[in-house]
Amino acid sequence: MSARLRKIGEDLAWRLKVYQAKRVRARSKATFIGITGSSGKSTSASLLGHILAGHGSVHTQVLANTIKALIRTLYKRLKRAGPVDYVVFEAGAFAAGSIRPMAQLLKPHVAVVTMVRLEHLASFRTLEAVAKEKRALVDALQPGGLAVLNADDPHVLGMASGLACRAVTLVRRKPRTIVSVTYTPPIRSRYDFHSTGAAARWKFEHRFRASTSGCR
Repeated sequence: MSARLRKIGEDLAWRLKVYQAKRVRARSKATFIGITGSSGKSTSASLLGHILAGHGSVHTQVLANTIKALIRTLYKRLKRAGPVDYVVFEAGAFAAGSIRPMAQLLKPHVAVVTMVRLEHLASFRTLEAVAKEKRALVDALQPGGLAVLNADDPHVLGMASGLACRAVTLVRRKPRTIVSVTYTPPIRSRYDFHSTGAAARWKFEHRFRASTSGCR
């Protein structure tokens, strides 16, 4: 009986935390950014958090990338920190169906997918299964959301197919081309950044016009 009551108490406490986390997310005016991928999540989240810190207050959650970490971030840390402008969260996949609950709670305005690899072979078996799991973050984008996808990885690039949201795909084409970006939809545009030597000066080509359309 004691173990059963303890289990009931733990379940109620968890439900309360989830409820509080949902309330904080619903009331927050921050831009929520989710980052996932088989590798590069923590580095990307940390760098993005550092960049955004120059534009406003940021809460960056890395390494601890589970649903429990997200709930703790929302109901405890954000509540304690007060209003922030940006929330950057690293979402990890540990088993089939592990990202979707995080994505649905995070409700990202921006979803970043770095790459698809067989980091968790026992759980996913195939690259296609990993890609399906990672796509859950993209599918949870809010209206007007933006997907940022690594076009060097065909499984990540495939996530742009059928996407109702805006998407930016990035690819490194040549040693001297740092990144080439394609912006869709509805206007398919492309622009390239080129390094011009050790001074790392940039040449900007192919201006693009931002779309105002978002997720349906």
